[in-house]
Amino acid sequence: MKLKYKETEVLNSICEYLKVKRYFFWRNNNIAVFDAKRKCFRTFPKWCIKGVPDIFVLTPDRTVGLEVKSATGKWGDEQKLFKQFWDSNTAKREYYVVRSVEDVRSIRL
Repeated sequence: MKLKYKETEVLNSICEYLKVKRYFFWRNNNIAVFDAKRKCFRTFPKWCIKGVPDIFVLTPDRTVGLEVKSATGKWGDEQKLFKQFWDSNTAKREYYVVRSVEDVRSIRL
């Protein structure tokens, strides 16, 4: 039986793995935040780009974007557009949709 994990749980486990392995990375928080006082979601900041990967990993020779999804998570149109832009440049950049720490391990950062 395959366990079902929430995207946040997968994201946190990947960040813990990257931390233990001492990779230089950051988690990009690009979701709408609920404002309990106003009882609504805050709008995205003016210059926030939709579709940006959840995690960026910088190595000496490349930059890797990791879009984290749960086992059943869908890949959005903005994310697909961002990947097209990311892949269109000649710089050493890579983009992956990952659903587990095992997926990240298979990339061989």
